[in-house]
Amino acid sequence: MRLHAIPLRCVLPVLVPCRTPFAGEEISFDYELNEWAMAAPFSCQCGAASCRSAIRGFSLAKPEDRPHLESRCTPLIKLQMKAER
Repeated sequence: MRLHAIPLRCVLPVLVPCRTPFAGEEISFDYELNEWAMAAPFSCQCGAASCRSAIRGFSLAKPEDRPHLESRCTPLIKLQMKAER
């Protein structure tokens, strides 16, 4: 399992849940909604049926995944998508 916050290099100013989490539930984070191209891509091991497996950043997301991701990505990613077109 990969630890993404050790050592801490940045802080997200706001973490907005997609739904109200249950008490004690782990919070998951989709790097491809927030990273254009990851300096250190990695293989996800979450085991979810919908997992994309290779986490590389939005710019390298599969074309079939992009429409689902676009509606939830950060303003920075939206600006980069606009510049890409």
